[in-house]
Amino acid sequence: MNYYQWKATNGNIGDVYAFGEEEAKIKVEALFDVVASEIKLLKENVSKEHIKGKEFDNKED
Repeated sequence: MNYYQWKATNGNIGDVYAFGEEEAKIKVEALFDVVASEIKLLKENVSKEHIKGKEFDNKED
């Protein structure tokens, strides 16, 4: 599964996990009732721990 950032035509921004860019767009548009204008891949092949929130890439002290 991959990790994507999205931006909608109304200015909303978020992130979503999906297997591909097209799936990410479909999820965003269906879940948030927006039109996705940009989909950007942030990370490929994320681990189950990352998805569950147990792995953090940017730890703040």
